[in-house]
Amino acid sequence: MTSIRGALLCWLNGGLLLCCLAAAVAVYSLVENEVGELNDYQLRLVAEAISSNPLDVVKNDASKRTEFDIDDDDQFIIQTWDPDGTQTYSSVPALGLRLDRQSGYETVATASGPWRIYSVLMRGRYIQVGLQLRARNQLAVRIALRAIVPLLILFPLVSALVWIVVHRGLRPLTQVMRSLKERSVTALQPLPTGGLKAELLPLVLALNDLLERLARAITVQRNFVADAAHQLRTPLAAVRLQMQLAQRAQSSDERISAFNDLANGVNRAVRLVEQLLTLAKHEPDGIQYRMLPLDLAGVVTSVVNECSPLVREKAIDLQVRADEPVGIMGDLDALRVMLQNLVENAIRYTPSFGQVEVRVDGGDRHACVEIADTGPGVPEAERERVFDRFFRRQGTQQTGSGLGLAIVRNIASRHGAVVRLLTAAGGSGLLIRVEFPESAA
Repeated sequence: MTSIRGALLCWLNGGLLLCCLAAAVAVYSLVENEVGELNDYQLRLVAEAISSNPLDVVKNDASKRTEFDIDDDDQFIIQTWDPDGTQTYSSVPALGLRLDRQSGYETVATASGPWRIYSVLMRGRYIQVGLQLRARNQLAVRIALRAIVPLLILFPLVSALVWIVVHRGLRPLTQVMRSLKERSVTALQPLPTGGLKAELLPLVLALNDLLERLARAITVQRNFVADAAHQLRTPLAAVRLQMQLAQRAQSSDERISAFNDLANGVNRAVRLVEQLLTLAKHEPDGIQYRMLPLDLAGVVTSVVNECSPLVREKAIDLQVRADEPVGIMGDLDALRVMLQNLVENAIRYTPSFGQVEVRVDGGDRHACVEIADTGPGVPEAERERVFDRFFRRQGTQQTGSGLGLAIVRNIASRHGAVVRLLTAAGGSGLLIRVEFPESAA
């Protein structure tokens, strides 16, 4: 696992070391260039001085020295020649430099290494002044080291300073981490944001938002569990009572009637459990939807066809107007659950021989599904409450769990859609309109 502190120290110290090395190379290059120019200038000054001070009194005795006599003291050479090419003086005869009648600077290779030579014709004499390049390079190294050594000494001090700065800079992050680590699983209150650094504030705000959503989700789940426990208590008690009645039945007719009641009670309990599981599945923080391009008209037609047995049972006049394809982005399974709840509710609450119309409209701005029935409708005062969990209107004859419209609203919300309850066109009955956003159409 890579730590931020380790990565920062590695990159900062590595960058600092590379800067020091680059500075060392640059210093040596500059010093070498400056020393070279200075030495060339010195060679020219020596040559001019020699032209004013004859060295003929010094005899060149090459027989007394050999090339093996050249040592570190012979790093500088002076030679003079007459115009006819006769050498009149040489400070290092064993070097054996020849006369160069071209004036100027040049680098000459010898057995003892390269030499920097300055040649000039002045006052009727050829003068050569030279310096061994090894000596010049050694001088450049010594001068460069005087500038580089302080950098090398400062490197560990600056590294220590970098470590201190990084440690202090990451201290607020460490404090936030410690604050979260010391919390219990039920402590979901937001983290304090006072005095936070600008770089850390977005992270803490994001954590607070996550904690808020987590607290909201836990509250919803707790309420859901409490409601489910309360709602399941009645049907389960009824099932147990019906089972006892079936066991105590004295005749076959009583037993058959008791078992029929027991079957109906079990079916109601199973329906309630299925609705509870569906509601939990489609909560805002439930399973992740797979949003794919879908034909809304095709999905509606498929759902209506599945409800055909219920339509025939009640002799409902069901009309579907979904001829043109309407494209949306959505989760197929979730949309089928939502539409099935709406269509089944419309059929169940419509009296026998009534009418139900399902219409899909692409529109210019957004897709829309409308389901109209000729049932009793929903008063305006209760149109918002019917979306609450387990809400059942007074006097409702149809059996149900009161979860269908809660499931519909959750699924629609996760698709960015809006569910509206209106009065049907005839002045009675209910019109449910599901409007999908423009981006989904």
